[in-house]
Amino acid sequence: MTATYNLLIVEDYTLIQIGLESLFRKTDWCTNVSIANSGEEALAQLAKTPTDIAILDIGLPDTNGIALAQQVRAIYPDIKIIMLTSHDNQREVLEALSAGAQGYCLKGVLSESICDIVKQVADGGLWLDPGIAKFVVDVVDQHKPSSDSDDDYALSDRELEILRLVSYGNNNDEIAKALFLSTHSIKQTMTKIFDKLSVSDRTEAVAMAIRNNIIE
Repeated sequence: MTATYNLLIVEDYTLIQIGLESLFRKTDWCTNVSIANSGEEALAQLAKTPTDIAILDIGLPDTNGIALAQQVRAIYPDIKIIMLTSHDNQREVLEALSAGAQGYCLKGVLSESICDIVKQVADGGLWLDPGIAKFVVDVVDQHKPSSDSDDDYALSDRELEILRLVSYGNNNDEIAKALFLSTHSIKQTMTKIFDKLSVSDRTEAVAMAIRNNIIE
């Protein structure tokens, strides 16, 4: 049986609201779509409507979407957050990931892809726009720790390899196929990574890797 989810779209541009709502309502996994035009409306909607995924723009009339993501994560830690924005500023990308976003998607994405992206994040995956994913990995590459660094959180070579694949936006099934392992094995390894990094999800793990330069 397919899992179903309730969505909140936080976007002040009416045509984008209508287009996204229409796309999601056609899926078999979206049970409800709520709309908010601002950060204030978003928090009001969350207070009265059960929500599994929040899709946030960064440029909102009353607040920055990244700041809103931080608020949502603090109040509703189980809600998955996807940034859907035209902003590709590198600083904002890293801030969004650090704020707890599980997805960062540029508005130029094909309409037929957005539902798959949201479903992937809803199912526990991490999704980064391909250009963003490359930038994230480049940041890590530019700040690799020296070979004598002890600050690697005792991650094994396999755990580091999987964490790097996560930073590219791969879900567990994709990582399993790439490494010729079972999905169950990847899930077990991800749990070990979370424990070693003292984080609770994939986005926090990637953000931790970026901040502490621990991906080889």
